Amino acid sequence: WAVGNWSVCSTSCGLGAIWRAVSCSTGQDTDCDITKRPPPARRCYLRPCSAWRVGEWGKCSRNCGGGVKLREIQCFDTRDRRPLRPFHCRAVSHKPPVLTNCNSQVCLDWYTMSWGECSQQCGGGDQVRLVTCPETDKCDEAIQPHAIQSCNTHPCTKWVLGSWGQCS
Repeated sequence: WAVGNWSVCSTSCGLGAIWRAVSCSTGQDTDCDITKRPPPARRCYLRPCSAWRVGEWGKCSRNCGGGVKLREIQCFDTRDRRPLRPFHCRAVSHKPPVLTNCNSQVCLDWYTMSWGECSQQCGGGDQVRLVTCPETDKCDEAIQPHAIQSCNTHPCTKWVLGSWGQCS
């Protein structure tokens, strides 16, 4: 039997096939033993068909002043949808970024009004004030001033009257 060179794989990824010419050296296939004929085709598998699965961006870590947001990136087989190790995808393309900057605009200052009157004269009460941002979502929520505070936490006291003593 005379055999030719193998062809290139029929696919660049996943399962494919390679072929070669196989013929009897006399030119008549009946002259050669058919049971010893080499295979004219064979399966080939170069690498899995891979791609990056890119998730949605999460919420920004800050609403102003520069934060970051994250997303999930996973390498997977596009044919059977199973996860693959990242090197399979890196062979095809760069891994997309997992995090990005967000909300880089400068934060505005919180506006606070004066504290109101205490709700109790003694024994602990609350004072309330208005705290607002000049523009919605443009102030740093991590440093938002308190709108309620405790006040008049001293114990309530009252005069205790005793009976009169003897006149001196």
